[in-house]
Amino acid sequence: MGTVKFQTHMSGGNGNLQVTFDNVADVLTFDQNSDDPQEVDLPQGANGYTVTGAASPGPGGNIHLIITGEVDEVYPQDFGPGNIPDQSFAIFVTS
Repeated sequence: MGTVKFQTHMSGGNGNLQVTFDNVADVLTFDQNSDDPQEVDLPQGANGYTVTGAASPGPGGNIHLIITGEVDEVYPQDFGPGNIPDQSFAIFVTS
């Protein structure tokens, strides 16, 4: 198992983001008041995760997702204004 940290930064107003995982039951929930990183322990190797939510619909609405920890390099992800439909990604846990 490896510890992976997820953190968001939101701009342009209210927003929310939920992260679910293929290999564990943990669900991470972020909103405009939760700038602190959240951790999840994931099995070593490839792991899928899905994000859904909504960034502020107004000008400048954005959710910036940063993933760090015991993983291969993951580039920050940006989700623009409005609804964020389910989007699936993969990360590789190194420990």
